[in-house]
Amino acid sequence: MEDKMDWSADLSDFDKGQIAMARRLGQSISETARLVGCSRSAVTMSSKEKGKFEGMAKGDKVGYEKEMKNCNPPKGQQKKKRFKDPNAPKRPPSAFLIFCAHFRPKVKSEHPGLSIGDTTKKLGEMWNSSSAEEKKPYEKKAATLKEKYDKDITSYCTKGKLHTSSSATDDDEVEDDEEEEDDK
Repeated sequence: MEDKMDWSADLSDFDKGQIAMARRLGQSISETARLVGCSRSAVTMSSKEKGKFEGMAKGDKVGYEKEMKNCNPPKGQQKKKRFKDPNAPKRPPSAFLIFCAHFRPKVKSEHPGLSIGDTTKKLGEMWNSSSAEEKKPYEKKAATLKEKYDKDITSYCTKGKLHTSSSATDDDEVEDDEEEEDDK
């Protein structure tokens, strides 16, 4: 009985509960130790005997922590930063964002003390309370911007495949400037 008190003092309440449950179910000490995650000798070992192993474990932990400070993950596990081309076309705004851009000055003038989040909530309420007819012009504009974006992205992707270098040629830059002026 002395021996039981000795080892049970080192176990957590959860482990003690697991052992008690296993014993009530009639399991052997080996099976009980397996449930708790230790060997049979660890369950029946005295605190003095365990101290030797705990000291070794602490030393191993210190060594492990020193190694991990200077450790770099293997090449396959490193997170690769995704490259985003600054020349790539930007995604078009949604109908809601176009609506917000149109009504934000009005909401800000009516409620000058609102924070950015509260202003957006107010705009969201306005959008949700709008009828389908009121939303139609914003949805139409969003659709046209989406079509333009789809064309731009396909031409951008095909340009990327045609050119081996990442920088555009002088002819491409002139064409892009002319397209931007036409859009204005």
